[in-house]
Amino acid sequence: MGPDFETPQAPVAKEWQQANSERIKTTSDDHSEWYYGRIKNNVRVQDARLQQLLVSYQNVVLRAAQEAEDAMSAFLRTQEAATFRTQSAQTAQRSVNLALVQYSEGDTDWLSGNSREQKVFIKQ
Repeated sequence: MGPDFETPQAPVAKEWQQANSERIKTTSDDHSEWYYGRIKNNVRVQDARLQQLLVSYQNVVLRAAQEAEDAMSAFLRTQEAATFRTQSAQTAQRSVNLALVQYSEGDTDWLSGNSREQKVFIKQ
C-alpha cells in the first residue's frame, strides 16, 4: 500500500460530522417536513379551487336547464293560447253564420248579425 494521504484536518472533520450528525438530520428532516407541509397545503388549496369550480359549473348547468324548461313552458303556453284564439274565432264565425241564416229566414233583424260580425272581427 502506498502512503496514507490523510491530512491532519480529516480526523477533525470526521469528529465534527459525528458530533453534529443529529443536528444535521434534524435540520434536513425539518426542511423535508416544511416542504411536505407546503406541498400538502398547496394540494389543499388546489382541491378547494377545484371544488369551487365544480360548484360553479353545476350552477351554470342547473341554470341552463331551468332556462330551457322555462322556454319550453312559455312555448307551450303560447301554442295553447293560439289554439284558444283560433277556437274562439271559429265559434264567433259560426255565430255570425247562424245570425245570417236567421236574418235571411226573417227570424232576427240585421243588427243582431252585424254585432256578431264585429265580435268575429275583434277576435280575429
